[in-house]
Amino acid sequence: MTIYTAPVADTMFVLRHVLRIHERKDLPGFDEDLLDVSASALAMVGEFCADVLQPLNAVADLDGCAQAADGTVVTPPGFVDAYRRFAQGGWGGLAIPADQGGGGMPLVLAQACHEYVWSANPSFAMYASNLGHVRILMKHGTEEQQRAYIPQLASGEWTGAMGLTEPAAGSDLSLVRTVATPREDGTYAVNGGKIFTSGGEHDLTDNIIHFVLARLPGAPEGTRGLSMFLVPKMLLDDQGRPAVRNGVAASRVEHKMGLRGSATCQMNYDDATGFLVGEPHRGLAAMFVLMNELRITASTVGVGVAEVAYQNAAAYAKERHQGRSPIAGRNGDGAADPILEQPDVRRLLLTVGSFAEAARALLLWTSLQSDIAARSDDPDERHAAGRRLALFTPVVKGTLPDFSFESTVYAQLIFGGHGYMTETGVDQFIRDVRMAAFGEGVTAIQADDLVRRKIGIDSGRVVEQALADIEDDVQAAESTGQVDSASLMAMRTGLGHLREATEWISAADPAAAAAGGVHYLYLFGRVALGWMWLREAAAAARLRAAGEQSPALERKDALARFYLSRLPIETARHLDLMRAESESVLSLPAAAF
Repeated sequence: MTIYTAPVADTMFVLRHVLRIHERKDLPGFDEDLLDVSASALAMVGEFCADVLQPLNAVADLDGCAQAADGTVVTPPGFVDAYRRFAQGGWGGLAIPADQGGGGMPLVLAQACHEYVWSANPSFAMYASNLGHVRILMKHGTEEQQRAYIPQLASGEWTGAMGLTEPAAGSDLSLVRTVATPREDGTYAVNGGKIFTSGGEHDLTDNIIHFVLARLPGAPEGTRGLSMFLVPKMLLDDQGRPAVRNGVAASRVEHKMGLRGSATCQMNYDDATGFLVGEPHRGLAAMFVLMNELRITASTVGVGVAEVAYQNAAAYAKERHQGRSPIAGRNGDGAADPILEQPDVRRLLLTVGSFAEAARALLLWTSLQSDIAARSDDPDERHAAGRRLALFTPVVKGTLPDFSFESTVYAQLIFGGHGYMTETGVDQFIRDVRMAAFGEGVTAIQADDLVRRKIGIDSGRVVEQALADIEDDVQAAESTGQVDSASLMAMRTGLGHLREATEWISAADPAAAAAGGVHYLYLFGRVALGWMWLREAAAAARLRAAGEQSPALERKDALARFYLSRLPIETARHLDLMRAESESVLSLPAAAF
């Protein structure tokens, strides 16, 4: 039986002392009482997640989703009622603008809340937000489409689904073959099939709105020929209510190693009525509104699961008594000591905990850039924040899920043989979080995006500015004495490795850059996490200078020193492997594999 308590205090520490969101009163929605609103919202969502969603997590894994003879899909026991309560609370639409029926909250706060959902029940979280679907309609939908679908998506009355991948077209969307034929009434007949459709069919809502990539007759080959279509499960009557079943159905529920409570479906579109969204042949650009949103979501999975894995491993380490501690003076009077007194158990816990807390800060910092890009009145600030967001999106998507998977494996080790038993629930963390590395582009695709596109934005000035921002924080922490010298030196060394790697990868030929790209991505991610620890340590120092003393601040210092002490070793390793593998992986002829 697993446990979970929402880390509200740590989230508020990041929002208040690291990001200082209360100082951005110039941004619409960042009101004077934003911190109070944040604390209240986080507490309420956290309580719901701990009391309602977390107990259903093991149920979701055990029972999964079942498909009835008529093709309908039944979600795990308890999901229907939990979703009803979740939607009534407005938790799925927190970041959707208020004038569209949502909560109107900044994305940085919504992401903080949704982390808790991912910790408590990742399968349920797959149904929980329609933000990306609403954003597609806000940007590309007609007024009629916006009126008909946004209010119900914003409220959670209906859910959305993305029809993207096909059996012969995985990440290569140029191979999509689903077609949409114009009809005389202005609609389209959509025919084809999709796979890996999360939430493609379920019993939580009475309508599911599919956003489907398809080709018009005579469309150009490749991705330039793709258009987007809105294909509702239920067609609406004159009053805007679901009335007639459309020609879209799940042919099967796909069986997965994790996230078994999430209905991932193979979908068939048989003369399904679709409505063109946006311009013809511009569907991929419209879909990227949702895909980029989901890339950040995949990062949230990594943070959430690492957090719950840490909590369970730490609790077990305190209560499990095995062997005697080799730490002088730690032996008690009992027959054995808690395994927390074993140095390697502490190493594993520090590794998981230092990742989870830095990852939370990085995710929220990235979300804040999205808020600034969308809300600032200053066009230059909007542009700069948008560029930072573009640069860091593949970094957080490519690294946080992978580092989280690594962390959950470390957490499992703390349980020893019991970690291999399903009764502890630790294996579910590993299986559930693994999905995040595959969804919306595997790690190599994120690395390719970073190497081929993002570090070249504005002729490399954006990545140079990002590195300069990190250096500025290092200098500020040094000048004020807020961070110890060893941590500052480690941060500078890691940053130097990132500069060196950026110069190398920018000058490399395309094949070599692709071969070394994942290590460059990992190096970037580790430095970004170190940057967050530098900022957290500086924030803790400011609080101590103001007279505050607490175990939480001591913990921040310890985790920061632990993470940063390892940073130069990790970044040097990725730098060396980036160079070495850029040659070695290309040397063997294809026939030799």
